[in-house]
Amino acid sequence: MRFDPAALWRWVIALMTIGFIGRVIRYGIVGVTVAALYSLAIVALVPVVRPFSPTVATVIAFCLTLPIGFWMHRRFSFADRAAQDGQALRFTLTNVASFVISVGGMYVVTEMLHLSYLYGIAWTWAAVPGINFGIYLFWVFRHPGPADTQKDLIVRDEAS
Repeated sequence: MRFDPAALWRWVIALMTIGFIGRVIRYGIVGVTVAALYSLAIVALVPVVRPFSPTVATVIAFCLTLPIGFWMHRRFSFADRAAQDGQALRFTLTNVASFVISVGGMYVVTEMLHLSYLYGIAWTWAAVPGINFGIYLFWVFRHPGPADTQKDLIVRDEAS
């Protein structure tokens, strides 16, 4: 079986057009990709930051993957939603809350339970995705509401 980029592109286009189920699938693909990058960053960083705990590696991995995650979700998971002022800030705030859950979980797993940091990674994979999907859908990449539409009209009138 040969890799066919055109077939892959057709598959991506199909995913972009199949509504809510397509969004969930796209979110899952992006989420797994970003989570894998995050996890690989932790695994790579733990030996580097050995004088520190895996919790420090988690902080660094979070900072490295946050902009990648925003870009991927904006361009793929929620590509049908208009770009709005504040999306990056809302995304960051949502992920800071997720970060607290992730770091707290890593701390509990490694420092209090004295288990492998790999269990801390598993905690993050289990706790964060579903909650973030709902927040992204209804707040971060929301459809513009009346206030957003009114602001847009005011900006357009001033530009005329």
